[in-house]
Amino acid sequence: MSSAQTTVESREIASSYNTIAAFFDAFPLPNARSYIASSLKAATSFKVWKKSVPVDLIYFIEKLEELLSAAFTITGNGCKREKALLSKTTNIPDISQYNFYCGWQSGLEAWHFFPRHLSAQEYFDPYKGLKKVTVWEDEKKCKQELKTILHYALGPVPMSETSIDMDVLKVHRLLHKLVEACHLIDVRTNNRNNSSKINEHV
Repeated sequence: MSSAQTTVESREIASSYNTIAAFFDAFPLPNARSYIASSLKAATSFKVWKKSVPVDLIYFIEKLEELLSAAFTITGNGCKREKALLSKTTNIPDISQYNFYCGWQSGLEAWHFFPRHLSAQEYFDPYKGLKKVTVWEDEKKCKQELKTILHYALGPVPMSETSIDMDVLKVHRLLHKLVEACHLIDVRTNNRNNSSKINEHV
């Protein structure tokens, strides 16, 4: 399959793109970032995650696992949607082009949606960002890392007090890279008429 496939996608690939869209219907990018940062902070401290009720974090991690699976499916099949790719007239992203990273959310503050954990190359081609995530570890181990974060974020004992060996800074960076790359793909390839609302308590 070509790297810029424009023919009919397989059902599995189409479903993976739908999974990405469903994730951001549930969690606008600023909220997703907040969940990632706050859960890792709680998992590495003696403070239990209290941004919301525990079931909210459980639900978020479940959806993040689904997003991760979608990323592995898309990168594994090498199927890129051309609309997600930007042609380069310069090596510097033009942040005034809000539609490329805000999409239907352009009525909200653009700064909340700009990808802060992607390189310029990954901004032009977000699939490169997904690739960085999927070559980090295999899908099963990545999901186990998420379950570990959830367990310790909702418990009183931090990971540092156990024998768990997790590169928290790297996990933090790659999870943000995952959601930001997926968000760019979503806003560039899916049309929406409604504006997402950012939950201020998250």
